[in-house]
Amino acid sequence: MFLSLSLIGLVSICCFLLLIFGKPKQSMAIKRILLLASIFLSLISLHQVRGRPFHVEGSALGNQSNQSNDSFSSSALPFIARYHLDAVQDPNSVGHWAIYESIPGEYYGTKAKMNVYGVPDIKPKQISSAEIWVANGVGGPPENLNTVQAGWQVNPAVYGDNDVHLFTYWTADGYKSTGCYNLHCNGFVVANSSSRNQPGRKLAPVSIYGGNQYWIELRIQKDPQSGDWWLYRDDGEDRGAIGYWPKSLFTSLVDKASMIEWGGYTESLKDEKSPPMGSGHFSVEDKEGAYFADINYLSSDGHEIVPIDGQQTPYMNREDCYRVGAFFNTNEHGGDEGCKFFYGGAGGQSMAIKRILVLASIFLSLISLHRVRGRPLHAESNALVNHSNQSNDSFSSSELPFMTRYHLDAKQDPNSVSHWAVYQSVNGEYYGTRAKIIVYGVPDIKPNQVSSAVIWVANGVGGPVENFNSVQAGWQVNPAVYGDNDVHLFTYWTADGYQSTGCYDFQCDGFVMANLSTTSVPGRTVTPVSLYGVDRFWIELRIQKDSQSGDWWLYREDGENRGAIGYWPKSLFTSLADRASSIEWGGFVNSLKDEMSPAMGSGHFSLEDNKGAYFANIYYISTEGNEITPVDGKQLSYVDREDCYEIGPFTDSERLGGDEGWKFFYGGPGGCTN
Repeated sequence: MFLSLSLIGLVSICCFLLLIFGKPKQSMAIKRILLLASIFLSLISLHQVRGRPFHVEGSALGNQSNQSNDSFSSSALPFIARYHLDAVQDPNSVGHWAIYESIPGEYYGTKAKMNVYGVPDIKPKQISSAEIWVANGVGGPPENLNTVQAGWQVNPAVYGDNDVHLFTYWTADGYKSTGCYNLHCNGFVVANSSSRNQPGRKLAPVSIYGGNQYWIELRIQKDPQSGDWWLYRDDGEDRGAIGYWPKSLFTSLVDKASMIEWGGYTESLKDEKSPPMGSGHFSVEDKEGAYFADINYLSSDGHEIVPIDGQQTPYMNREDCYRVGAFFNTNEHGGDEGCKFFYGGAGGQSMAIKRILVLASIFLSLISLHRVRGRPLHAESNALVNHSNQSNDSFSSSELPFMTRYHLDAKQDPNSVSHWAVYQSVNGEYYGTRAKIIVYGVPDIKPNQVSSAVIWVANGVGGPVENFNSVQAGWQVNPAVYGDNDVHLFTYWTADGYQSTGCYDFQCDGFVMANLSTTSVPGRTVTPVSLYGVDRFWIELRIQKDSQSGDWWLYREDGENRGAIGYWPKSLFTSLADRASSIEWGGFVNSLKDEMSPAMGSGHFSLEDNKGAYFANIYYISTEGNEITPVDGKQLSYVDREDCYEIGPFTDSERLGGDEGWKFFYGGPGGCTN
């Protein structure tokens, strides 16, 4: 067994106490021994916090003892950590791993079976995953690292829930500027759009520790003809091709891979306890805990190659939280799951707590040093540096939903601030959308505040501001525009990123009414409104590009008000003239910086069924006007202030016995100040 960091710290402190409060006539030799013991244990603590394991469990595991114990070289890390931690990871977060890595060689793929475990208590900015990595360019400059990854993960920031999801990832420059999860950017190509094996899809059921086990079996393989890297599912009813990463994406991974990794990875903020990995247990007993099994390499012609004992190297950076067991061939021990290893752990103490223990241990050792040398320790207060003026929560515009990236820069009063809880589609070709939106009043809104539920359809996202085109519709409470605190049906548009074109409703030339006698007029008051937990009223809107004229039409799809409202002429737009590239649905509020932000949606955090505000019956529209059901994992959630507003998972209510199609809850009481 290894010595835990906490035990090491306690022993170090005991040495210090004996040194300080020992008998006055204690010999200098004994004092020096105690001092050296305290310093030595402090250094061990320091190495454990900095990510270096001092030994690895399991008789079959590789021995890294020839590496220096008093320096931390990136070469001591597995390649996923060497590159990923430098390029992608939030500086306020920390990653942990328990994995095996192949020796350098020529590889054309791998396959592995991994059992699936849930992590229900994961926090919003944490990740827990089981992955296969296939890579080339390892050991060179970061921009030469190419990798494809697949497995399962729990990642609330990406999926908006605490469920387990099938996932993919790729990079062609060491995670610097290329690559993404699933279908969040152009890269991974789905083989069959009707398949249930869509990256981002939820995986259920999940394993129970010591009980029923459920798994996925994945294969990543280079196609000898096209050179593309294909991903297959090799288990049960879901067997078949999932899709591929085109050869054209890569540089060093074009011809072959040079390294492969299998194992668990977690990530969390430095000041919070790291999440469980795998089953959440240390156990490496047979039939218990999380594992990888049936591990094989693939040859250039697709044949499976059994790993050779001793040619896979284990890496663990925090043995007090996670471990990896021996890499062994079960077939040689009466089993039938080929090469296999157990991994995982309960997670635990935050890096902040660990560092406090280490610093305390080192500080006490320094006191000991001064006592032995006959000098008192003197620290002046001005030697402490205050870094509190450095921002720990900087917010890059690339992390904003598109409506906020442009709207905040061009249109917003510099004395006001906006908040949002929205879902955004992945980039693609879209010709419209429809959604049912529950209507709530915001009676206590202030004169310069806005609270709305909106559908945005846009193109030109990611380019110059003047290329951004958008049409919007929904309901809003906006006293500055309408002169009251009532709920109003509204429209908006822009053809230059809100710089000089566009307006609400009919405040400028743009939106054209279809029928002057209709009751669905932009700007009209919407009544009645919903009561939280009691009555519920809604509007159902559809924005659709007309295949003949190219105009963007707005329709009302609910009750007696059903019919065309009007349209935004094609001639208004540039990037939106042919199609849209992104769609958003959700809530948006705006207020002055020195006042508390208004309520959004129902004004409640509740995400329970039959309560709260939501969008439902969400569809995309095809070029022919047909409704297309959203694919799980292709909508990204954005919430900028989770203490004031929240957004629930994007789910198919019909799978849960409902009848409102794809749906999500959103909203909150507000109360944020800048």
